[in-house]
Amino acid sequence: MPVMRRALGRFGRVLRRSPLGPPLMSVAMALRGDQSEWHNRPLSAREIDRMAEDVSRSICAALKDTPFLNVDVVRNAAAEFLDILDQCPVEQASGGCGFNGGVLLFCVARLLRPQTVIESGLFRGYTTWVLRRALPDARLYCFDITVRELRYRDPKAIYVERDWENFSFDGTDLSSCLAFFDDHVSQLLRMEQCIARGIRYAVFDDCHPAHRMRGDAPAFPTVAMVMDADRLGPEPARWITRDRVYEYAPETARLIAARDRSIAWPLPDLYGATGYRPAHNTLVEFKVR
Repeated sequence: MPVMRRALGRFGRVLRRSPLGPPLMSVAMALRGDQSEWHNRPLSAREIDRMAEDVSRSICAALKDTPFLNVDVVRNAAAEFLDILDQCPVEQASGGCGFNGGVLLFCVARLLRPQTVIESGLFRGYTTWVLRRALPDARLYCFDITVRELRYRDPKAIYVERDWENFSFDGTDLSSCLAFFDDHVSQLLRMEQCIARGIRYAVFDDCHPAHRMRGDAPAFPTVAMVMDADRLGPEPARWITRDRVYEYAPETARLIAARDRSIAWPLPDLYGATGYRPAHNTLVEFKVR
């Protein structure tokens, strides 16, 4: 039975990437009534305002030691996100960022106001929509190995169907850029790439510490593991998910080098504020030389 489950899982991932993937996924979602979390929401203005206030309070508490926190910006951004989310063309009940990840990204984007955004890992385009609504005038670069699953395609964004590592940004100053990573690639590698390119800020999804690692394709080592490099120690971190065992043998020198060039602010999971599935995002500031 475990062998069959693994085989079915691999077949499903291959099928999803094939030309038949999008139409079959659409049929499957239609049959099961795939809906966004916000489809089920409070309707009274009082309760919506309460949710926006709880969201903004949680975000401000997490970012209270940052030099860029503006309480009014966060409060207004949270309220606006709740007001516009029913306009989002992307419906997803699972996979990708949910409501909590979206509102976190929206508020951080409004706080930092970057001129350029790099997004790696698009899925159906939900976070692209979030970023565009937060930053109408930003130059947006969207990277993924395939764009077949997109349900929202930004008309002004630049789409690239490959990794961003060697992409030429045509002399664009990336020091004022915000990067967003939800691509299941080593977050240590992404941190090193940001540092090498002079990017100052990045948001990472799925930032679990070693003792909370799970999932089919975890992006390990995560930012949390990098920031915990001294405590991680030489023993490999191991975990099992769906009968597959994963292992990461810490590369201590790389972890410490990235940690010493970074400041990490774990963002709140917002479950207590919204009741939606928890987010696991971290905002990182890189020390640009």
